[in-house]
Amino acid sequence: MYGDCSIFKEKIGKYSYTTVKYYENGRARRKRFPNSKEGEKEAKNFVKYVRAQKESGMLVPMSNMSVGQWIIEFMKVYLKPKYRPQTFERTKYTAKKLLPIYALPLDQITADQIQALYNSYADELKPASIYKIHKLLQAAFKKALITRRILRNPMDAVEPPKVTQEEITIFSFTELLRLFRTLRKKEWRYYSTFFHLLLVTGMRIGELIALRFEDIDFEKREIHICRTKVGRTGNEFNEPKTKAGNRYIPILYDKTLDRIRKLRQKGNLTRLTGYLFQTRSGNALNYNNIRRDWVEICEEAGIELKHIHAFRHTFATTALAKGIPVLEVSRILGHSNATTTLNMYGHAMPGYNKRLIEQFQKKKKEKQKPVPAEIKIAK
Repeated sequence: MYGDCSIFKEKIGKYSYTTVKYYENGRARRKRFPNSKEGEKEAKNFVKYVRAQKESGMLVPMSNMSVGQWIIEFMKVYLKPKYRPQTFERTKYTAKKLLPIYALPLDQITADQIQALYNSYADELKPASIYKIHKLLQAAFKKALITRRILRNPMDAVEPPKVTQEEITIFSFTELLRLFRTLRKKEWRYYSTFFHLLLVTGMRIGELIALRFEDIDFEKREIHICRTKVGRTGNEFNEPKTKAGNRYIPILYDKTLDRIRKLRQKGNLTRLTGYLFQTRSGNALNYNNIRRDWVEICEEAGIELKHIHAFRHTFATTALAKGIPVLEVSRILGHSNATTTLNMYGHAMPGYNKRLIEQFQKKKKEKQKPVPAEIKIAK
């Protein structure tokens, strides 16, 4: 025995060999040499070569770790310290989808087995959900390769699922009329200003739930977005995920400013702190309760049930349609870059293709403009 290698005599048919058995990437392999003194010498030299490769990290010793064990260790050591609790919980949910391959040896799983896992979820999950599985495996196997737990990365041969961006939904003018007419009713009046703010500011619902009176500058007519609610229940908050998420939103309409002032005035008391929208005990609203009421409001208004995020989409498309520069819209929405805004809402920019054509046609005409006669004479 030479470390992970062994030399023995082997007979196959009428031929005899000096065989070296060794491990590469956790798999047993054999290399045969002639059954002679020269063959034995070559076999021993090969063993030295294998041991040198192992010491340099080129060969990885057989691992007893399964895919599931590595995923758990990878998430605990590398993801949990840098992820927010809510993000980590979502990643744990994604990791549960890997159960069919958990028991497979980490250093022996193949690209075909991973691809088969994706295919098995084709009718059960959306492409975006399968892509999350792909991203988790991609990161885990990349780290396994760097830490020399595997020699080759099977993800290099795996085809990621194709994800097409879902078409955004917005409210029509008629739907908004019906909606806010319903919100005038006594049982839903509390939500009137809530949904109005979503519509005219482009805020995310988690940002609006977390909004406090001290975040509003009534003189500058600005709303400071500096926190967002975590999860659908509870009373936990985080700072925005990105630097762009921490932003100041303009209060565009006088009517909006008046609505906020009315919220601030509670009887003879002017509230300077606390949430704009809160429960009787002073806590932030619960998203699940809002969602339940939202379903009933849409039903009573006689409009199609859409995600509450449609208010944000409606704001963005309306702003671009009014000619507000895309950089400004991107800033108000809290996107990290304007490309995200363009990819999602660029179709709402009116006459964009027409303006491009006119600009290029103008340049073409300038190039074809005839040279004045006096210039020709001077030449």
